[in-house]
Amino acid sequence: MARPGPRGARATDAEFPETLAAWIARDGDLVEALVALRRLGAEGADALQAALSVRPVATLRASWQLWEALAEGDGEDPERLLLKTLPLEVVERARRALWGPSWRDAEEPRPCRSIRS
Repeated sequence: MARPGPRGARATDAEFPETLAAWIARDGDLVEALVALRRLGAEGADALQAALSVRPVATLRASWQLWEALAEGDGEDPERLLLKTLPLEVVERARRALWGPSWRDAEEPRPCRSIRS
């Protein structure tokens, strides 16, 4: 069951996806910088950690994680709620920038091996 917030709003209301969209529109260059630093690998690790600790970035990461947990607690699918406001490629790029590659980013699927018993 959904829990109302202090003003009767649920965690799954559109406020976070809309705020995320506004943040990306305003500070999208930070997303691109994080993606570029991640591409550098070990060479960019120190700079990446410094960029992730910049207050707007750190706040966004924490807010996103909290919102997703609250949305899931309300029985909602956070991905579906985000995609009502943002295109998938924008959500995935922001996630990749903030948390690195996910299992969905595998360059090529590994061939399946059959196991005989």
